[in-house]
Amino acid sequence: MNIEVFVADAFIGPACKGNPAGICKPIAGLTDTDFQKIATKVGASETAFILNENNKYKIRWFTPEVEVDLCGHATLAAAAWVFNHPEYGVVNEIVFESISGPLHCFKKSNGAIEIDLPELPVQEAVPEEGLLAALGICDPIFVGKSKGYFLIEVSDPSIILKLKPRFNEMKELNTPGAFVTSKGYAPFDFVSRCFFPKEGIPEDPVTGSAHCSLGPFWRRKLSKDVLSARQASQRGGDILIRFGDTRVILGGLVRLHLRPVVLSSD
Repeated sequence: MNIEVFVADAFIGPACKGNPAGICKPIAGLTDTDFQKIATKVGASETAFILNENNKYKIRWFTPEVEVDLCGHATLAAAAWVFNHPEYGVVNEIVFESISGPLHCFKKSNGAIEIDLPELPVQEAVPEEGLLAALGICDPIFVGKSKGYFLIEVSDPSIILKLKPRFNEMKELNTPGAFVTSKGYAPFDFVSRCFFPKEGIPEDPVTGSAHCSLGPFWRRKLSKDVLSARQASQRGGDILIRFGDTRVILGGLVRLHLRPVVLSSD
């Protein structure tokens, strides 16, 4: 069977290329194994699979190696794709059902899209042995943990920009990944880089789900209810963050690639 997969760049900015995501509306009969094979062939950090069941949209996300519980940038990309296809009858709002609960997506008047995601609290933690050395970090200000991922605060954005993690060493650790963050440079409130070599993503260009932890963390530190963030990967991404009671609302721009990639499920 031939499968069409569209690609979109999420969280783009004036100086940022954003994070590519695959978007697939799978043919009936495909299995989880097929989904994983497709995501591996696409090679993006995540591919979103949109399933329409009884007029309810469900979404799942696969990296090149594993299925994940939540992906912000691929959800943003999937929402942009649905909004761009009039046959779905969805104009400005869609709700995706997911393993992490319902995810509301809104199209804004300026062309940006907002996604409403669950807050993922951060608790102070002792770093796994070998993690800081593998990242090349000597003296962190804070180390915490959120759903198995480590959040590491350093003193200056220049440290983040210069990081050259040893990914082979990180693969040998138990943690699936780490977010390294610091107070930002103008006009950004904070900056970060995110590394997930154990999930097949050495460095993720822009990580929406990480900002479900990073956003609340910096909200408390800076006492601000609206935050502007830069993920300082080579491609780079810009994220605007605001908050509900226990929700994190991420906003960003998406660039759709109009021609699909045609893959075989074999």
